[in-house]
Amino acid sequence: MCPGRGIVHSEMPASRDAPAVGLQLWLNLPARLKMTQPRYQEIPASGLPRVKQGNVEAIVIAGEAMGEKAAVFTNHPITYVHFLFSGPATHFHAIPSSHNAFVYVISGSGRIGDEAVEAHSVVLLTVFCLATEIEDMWSSGGGNGVYVEAGSKGIGTVMQHMEARTKTKRKASADDRNRDLLHPKQESYH
Repeated sequence: MCPGRGIVHSEMPASRDAPAVGLQLWLNLPARLKMTQPRYQEIPASGLPRVKQGNVEAIVIAGEAMGEKAAVFTNHPITYVHFLFSGPATHFHAIPSSHNAFVYVISGSGRIGDEAVEAHSVVLLTVFCLATEIEDMWSSGGGNGVYVEAGSKGIGTVMQHMEARTKTKRKASADDRNRDLLHPKQESYH
């Protein structure tokens, strides 16, 4: 989704049978595109390119991985790939040296470069510590999954819980405080 002009986006994912599990990546539009026409792309999971090599499967959400390109249009050149590991494996994924990147570990444990990682951890990779590849991305057994996201430094700061149209952490925090004052939370969804 590209909110563009006149759109305030709000959602509350819900599931009747089990807790909803998901991960969203929001990118700040460049100033010249802030008032662009809103767009929406709905691509079901079955429409995302998948490629498997040995014990490593890549679901390509944006960008490219293992020779497969995503169908999603983005305003920035980015990488957004869900890697699944069905057994022991070491996988190398090229990232342009001009991009910052992070890896979010969904489940399992392993290594990213020299760093040991576990479920729900994040490893930040910047142009200062990343040449062209994430090495030894994973090398432990069964049921492991990670998301790899990368984009040019022009996209902005990586923040958790950031409003899509804000540019700074201070502005995002102020927006959160104002929203909570105007719309207090009535109930919790767990």
